[in-house]
Amino acid sequence: MLKMVKMELIYILRLKELVMLPTTIFQLNHLTEFHHFLNKQKDLTAAEKVKDLINKIYKCDFVFTFCGHYSAGKSSLINELIGKPLLPSSPIPTTAHKIKVSRGNDAVKVYFTAKPTLLFPNCTDLKLVDAELLDKDLINEVAVNVSGIDLPNNIMFVDTPGIDSIDKAHMLAAESSIHLSDVLFYVVEYNHVQSEINIEFTKQLVDSGKSFVLIINQIDKHREAEIPFQAFKDSVEQAFVASGAVPERIFYTSIKAMDSSKNQINELKQFIAAKMTHKDSLMEASADQSFLKIKTDHSKAMELKKEKELAEAGAPLVNLTAEKLHLLEEDFHTLEKKLQALQQTKVQQAELEAGFLAIIKDAYIMPYAHRELAETYLNAKDKKFKLGLFSSKQKIKTEQEKRLQNFHSILEEAVQLQLLGPLTKYLETASGKMGVNTAAFKEEYLTTPLFKLEKKALAELVNPNAQMSETYLLRYCEEVEDYIKSSVKKEANKLFSILSSEQDIHTKEQERIITEDQRRLETLLHAKKKKDQIANNWLKWQEALNQLIENRRENAADNYLELIDDETEPVIQEVNAQKLVKELQRKKQTQVRSKPEQMLANPEEMLVQLDFISAQLQDLKGFKEVWRNLQRRTETIRNKQYTICLFGAFSAGKSSFANALLGHPLLPVSPNPMTAAINRILPVDKENEHGKMVIVWKSKEDMLGELQDYLRVFHENADSLESVQLVIDRIKKSSAHFSASHHRYLEAFFEGFPSHKDMLGTVSTASMEELDQYVSVETVSCFIAKIDVYFDCSLTRKGIVLVDTPGGDSINTRHSELSFEYMKAADSILYLSYYNHAFAKADRSFLLQLGRMKDSFEKDKMFFIMNAIDLAKDQEELDLVFNYLYDQLENYGIRNPRIYPVSSLFSDKEPYIGQMDAFKESLLQFIEDEWLPFMLKAAETDCMASIQMLEDFIKSAEMEHAKQTELIDAWKREEQELNLLLAQQKHTYLNKKLKAEIDEQVHYLKQRIFLQFNDWLKESFHPGLLKGENRRQEGEKALDDFLFQLSYEVEQELRAVNLRCENYYYAQRKELYELSLKSIRQRNKEMIVQLDYSVKLSGVITHQAPFRTMERGLFKKALSYYKNPKAFFEKGDRKYLAEEIKTVMETESFPFFEDEKSRLFSFFDDTLEKEKLEMIQSLQAQMQEYYSGKAELFQNEEIRQKMKEALLTIKDSNVWTYADSI
Repeated sequence: MLKMVKMELIYILRLKELVMLPTTIFQLNHLTEFHHFLNKQKDLTAAEKVKDLINKIYKCDFVFTFCGHYSAGKSSLINELIGKPLLPSSPIPTTAHKIKVSRGNDAVKVYFTAKPTLLFPNCTDLKLVDAELLDKDLINEVAVNVSGIDLPNNIMFVDTPGIDSIDKAHMLAAESSIHLSDVLFYVVEYNHVQSEINIEFTKQLVDSGKSFVLIINQIDKHREAEIPFQAFKDSVEQAFVASGAVPERIFYTSIKAMDSSKNQINELKQFIAAKMTHKDSLMEASADQSFLKIKTDHSKAMELKKEKELAEAGAPLVNLTAEKLHLLEEDFHTLEKKLQALQQTKVQQAELEAGFLAIIKDAYIMPYAHRELAETYLNAKDKKFKLGLFSSKQKIKTEQEKRLQNFHSILEEAVQLQLLGPLTKYLETASGKMGVNTAAFKEEYLTTPLFKLEKKALAELVNPNAQMSETYLLRYCEEVEDYIKSSVKKEANKLFSILSSEQDIHTKEQERIITEDQRRLETLLHAKKKKDQIANNWLKWQEALNQLIENRRENAADNYLELIDDETEPVIQEVNAQKLVKELQRKKQTQVRSKPEQMLANPEEMLVQLDFISAQLQDLKGFKEVWRNLQRRTETIRNKQYTICLFGAFSAGKSSFANALLGHPLLPVSPNPMTAAINRILPVDKENEHGKMVIVWKSKEDMLGELQDYLRVFHENADSLESVQLVIDRIKKSSAHFSASHHRYLEAFFEGFPSHKDMLGTVSTASMEELDQYVSVETVSCFIAKIDVYFDCSLTRKGIVLVDTPGGDSINTRHSELSFEYMKAADSILYLSYYNHAFAKADRSFLLQLGRMKDSFEKDKMFFIMNAIDLAKDQEELDLVFNYLYDQLENYGIRNPRIYPVSSLFSDKEPYIGQMDAFKESLLQFIEDEWLPFMLKAAETDCMASIQMLEDFIKSAEMEHAKQTELIDAWKREEQELNLLLAQQKHTYLNKKLKAEIDEQVHYLKQRIFLQFNDWLKESFHPGLLKGENRRQEGEKALDDFLFQLSYEVEQELRAVNLRCENYYYAQRKELYELSLKSIRQRNKEMIVQLDYSVKLSGVITHQAPFRTMERGLFKKALSYYKNPKAFFEKGDRKYLAEEIKTVMETESFPFFEDEKSRLFSFFDDTLEKEKLEMIQSLQAQMQEYYSGKAELFQNEEIRQKMKEALLTIKDSNVWTYADSI
């Protein structure tokens, strides 16, 4: 090993020496030999990288690579660095493949994966080129040669697609550009520096031995009032240091604010110039690093291949000790002897059968004494037998029974001792010899006697016509003995047959076991041989690699030329500028909103009228339920809170947007991520004054459940918060890799638990000035469930509650469930997207759920905010981003979305003040249009009906007395009939409809899940993860990602199904209510009976798919299809893996979906039954109040007078607007 390391060091020194020469033939030839070696080893990925390296060395290209966020400004940055606006820049993804920029004659070359190269001469306008291309998906890279730019010859800038684009192809294109980079710049946008994907990607770079320079672009977005710039820089450095992704340098740049003192664009240019000055040594170092990296990766790949092959071949041997391995052949021969012994079974059976037959035959059961008793019995049976002088038939019969009993008793004892006892013991012993479970056989067959001698049988054997003699006595005794032995033999044969059958079964089973053991040993012997062969092949590979390094041939032929990319004659194509003339801003169909009906009163007027009418009816007999209904209506209008929920991806500007809506900088604003609790801004009330803050801390149970979700990612668990601390500490010390979000959350808990554990499960108060420390400090905020801030402003005075939610992901099921409940209950949903990231991966899952739920909402309550439009370069770019966002929303099922471009940062400044005002006006108009007309119209209808009922009561009271008595009796009968009618109503058809709806919804849910199955698999099992460096860990990680994503998507789908079923339930309940009310009104049109259709379900069904914790052994076969990246992605092994996983999931998910159907039906069916009973009780109470009030009206003059006065007061009042209609 030391020799190998020494030779590698010598080789590196020689390589460094040779690369300084004008030609690098020696180095190129050696790399070519290495390329051939890799091909022979079938490591095609490494071979392709060596070929790339050979071409780079040959062409002396020095490469600066720019990768990072899409819309981080990479293209604009390159344009500034080269001094020419060459690359297209836009807040939406534009670079879909590598673009290489170098100095030369103006021309663009487009390289495809499976078609000839296109050359666009005398052209550098990439927009014109793009308009000419049809097969954009087949583009591999674009090379642009430009004259008059600030780049020396052989210096190349490479622009790559954004790594967080929703398009996987973009990310792969970016990753494939890195291994040839001499200087790698990772560019991030100011507001997304600490996003998870940045931390993850740069960590992978460092782990692979690749250094990078971090550029934080667009620092013109920094606001000193939000966070001091130095504090921002410190937090950035701390975040990257904590993740282990430490950059070589960090630059803070802006193309817009070129004169800013914070802008380091000039320092960046100087840094690049210095790199160019030392490019020869840097290229040498880069080439060395690339070669060693490829060789190391190949060695790792081969090591993994060896381990995999040894593991697969040696899997049968894993539990064997060295001694057992040595005895394998001896064990095999032992089994052969056992098999031969089993084949002697029939001989043994014959011997044992002869043994029990001999026992029966030799049993001595009829000695002389027994024959004497037989003789006395036979004498008594003789027809001439008498008992002295006083003999009678009865006495003779009695004597015969007595003698039979004596004979039977002694004979029965002999049979037991001489025959049955020995035979039973023999059969018991034989069962053991025959390999049958003796205890079980004895328990089942030998606990009861084989034979029972009956007196009746002895009597029946007597020949009534025979003359008593010695000869007949002997014959009779022989017949008795034959009868006993033949009966016993018959039963014994049955038992022996059972034993023989059991033995045969046992023998066959033993033969099967031995045969299987033989096959197992054969497999082990074969595995041992194969394992030895693999180890031998590994030694040969090591020798070949060592020989390749040690025996370099200085005079080798120039074989490298065969690997230099052949610049075949490209197809020349001219550009047509007319193709680019397009309409940039699409005409979107204007959403025409119908005007609401003219409101008959405003809310304040209606409240006055409701209070007035309620006061007149409050004490009237028969109007108790009517008065209560008016009171409920009054409270609904007076205390209605209109909930607006804010959702959006990290750093979309939710906090600054909320502040703009409130007109006050209440919520803390920061470009860094903050652990999300729920923040609610509520109107003040009597108990809660302006500025009061109520902090609800998570319960210990919720905190533990949330942590368990995260620990499950690492296949860990904990049963207490204290043990979570130990688990996190163990994970930190292990090689387990935290993603950025996991790291922040678990670290925050780890550090904050000692000082905040006593707060869990409690509620505390503070003032809103302290909000920042509860929201921004992660070691505090991760323990908080909800923060309520009572704030008095024009928005909250309208009853509006503003909710900032945490959102959800595939890990934290509780956040996902909570977000769903807020979405469902919200009166309006505001979704914010960031102008520079109009639709990133973080948005996708949430918008998919919104698309699922949209049709289930009674009203379209979604508003989409395109925030930070102050970043727009011009109107044309703004239109482009608007259209892009519109299209993406429609792609996810959100038709005709309402999009409002705003700038929350400059919402109070021109020219952006108008956009925010326009949105506020639309939102408030939506509230007034959708909510107030409905509420006020319902209140007006209730008032009119109440007054009409009062009039009808008074008219009834003025009838003649005789008619009144008759009417009271009729009312009593009517009330009884209606009560009976309600009790007898059958609604089973509603239950059946409900079940059919649930079955149908879950059926289509499963179809949707499995239609998207392959897409999710491709996202998890992607080339960025499956690199072949550690096949087992990579496969398991991809499987974990897939199962977590699948669980999340299934849960989201189930929540949407739950909502659809809930709406269907409300429709069925409405049908039930209307049917009952119709039955009552058909009998009595005067009576007012009402049911509350607006009552929502009190219970909540939560959904947690079990796939995150599935037994990973179920996927062993599926993961075996991932052998190496090339076979997986190019030879179709991914298809086999997908089919196998799908087969497993279809089988394993069936019980879960059946159970979910049952749960849904049970929930809604039980609720329907409960609400049926409550409906009947409510209607009966209202009817009882009505009929008793009517009856007392006739009997009490005071009541009649009060009703008349109340009606007169209403008619004469100026308060009731509609008095003239009475």
